[in-house]
Amino acid sequence: MRDRGSRWRSCLSSITQHREEKIMAYTVAMKRQMEKRLNEMFRECIEEMDAIDIPYGKIVEVTVNYRAKSRWGQCQRRYDGGVIYKININADLCHHEASERGLKETIIHEILHTCPNCMCHTGEWKRLADLVNDCYGYNVKRVNNAEEKGMDDFYKQHEELVKKPNWKYEIRCKSCGKVLGRRQKACKLTMNPYRYRCSYCYGNIEVIAS
Repeated sequence: MRDRGSRWRSCLSSITQHREEKIMAYTVAMKRQMEKRLNEMFRECIEEMDAIDIPYGKIVEVTVNYRAKSRWGQCQRRYDGGVIYKININADLCHHEASERGLKETIIHEILHTCPNCMCHTGEWKRLADLVNDCYGYNVKRVNNAEEKGMDDFYKQHEELVKKPNWKYEIRCKSCGKVLGRRQKACKLTMNPYRYRCSYCYGNIEVIAS
């Protein structure tokens, strides 16, 4: 016969397991919802590209990236009996409370990379991005910050998704808003920021004490 302590430990273990199962079920349900939203938005974007005859390549996979922190999306070129493309999109954009416009602009940004001679953000890619923007009123460009993606309010409501590193100084681009961090000021970049440019958009940078 089990003592009262043994029964209590068994009961507590059962409660803990139930809570873990609920958390796991919620996580799986949320991921399914995000993947569904991404696929729906991807189909809409493809229809819009078809309507203006954008010559996109063979896209075999579109997935949610749950680990991405520093990019909105990515297009990977692979070879499997021919050129194929795989696209992944930052999970934050796929959340049901996130900006639909920001998500679609990111998807289109990556779709355009699958067009001939469009793996860079210049030349043909830039021409097609301008065409899409003119036709649909989007803001597809090389780099977008959270405000341009319509994600500012989302991040204010979901602070747990925002990584808060222990930085003493921030190096911020005045043009695109991209932020880098430094734990101390004694380096060439932080001491003489006027000598450097943003590596993403070549804008001027500034140093801000956190």
